[in-house]
Amino acid sequence: YVELDLQGRLLWREICNNHKSWDDVLSDDLVRRIRGWVTLCSNVTTTVGFERYIDLENHPLLVSSDASGECWGVDVRCINDENTTTRVMARGGVFPLTQSKWSIPRKELVALYRALLWIRSTSAYLPVKTHLRPHQSPLEPLVPQLPARQVTLLCDSEVTVYRLRRPSRDKKLPIVERRRLKEIRQMCQQLD
Repeated sequence: YVELDLQGRLLWREICNNHKSWDDVLSDDLVRRIRGWVTLCSNVTTTVGFERYIDLENHPLLVSSDASGECWGVDVRCINDENTTTRVMARGGVFPLTQSKWSIPRKELVALYRALLWIRSTSAYLPVKTHLRPHQSPLEPLVPQLPARQVTLLCDSEVTVYRLRRPSRDKKLPIVERRRLKEIRQMCQQLD
C-alpha cells in the first residue's frame, strides 16, 4: 500500500527534521498522528485484500503518474470492465529536501519518468514490449508470454503534456528538464 508507505515516510521525515537526538521527546500531536498511522496500517492490511489472479492477457493496462510538493507516485492498474480496475502494482517516493524548491511541473516530469522507467524494468512480466537490462536473461518458459499491446498512460499535468508534444521549445527550458523530456520521449518510443 504505497499510500500508507508515503504517509509513514512523511511522518519519519518530520521526526528527523524536528528531533535530532534520540533523547528528544516527541510532541503529543506527533505521537497521536503516528499511532493513527499505525492503526490505519493494521486495519488496511488486515481487511483489504489483493486479487490473486489478474487477467493481464485480456485486459488493458492503465498507468497513472502524479506528483505533489513532497511526493511522487505511480499506479498501474488492469481495467477489468468499464467501471472497475485492479491494482497491479504501485510505487512512490518522497522528494529529497534538496528538490523541495522544484516547481510542480518539474516534479510531474520526475513522476512520469519514474512511471515509464518502472514499466520498462518490469516489462518482462507485463503485456508490453519487453526490454531486458544488460546481463538480464529472458524469463523461463513457464512464465506466460503476454502479447504486447498499448498501455494508457495518464498524467494530470497539462504543462508536461504540452512540453512533450513540442520538442522544438525544449531549448528554452533548464537542462534538467530538457534531459528528462528527452529520456521520457525515448522510453515512450521504446515501449511503443
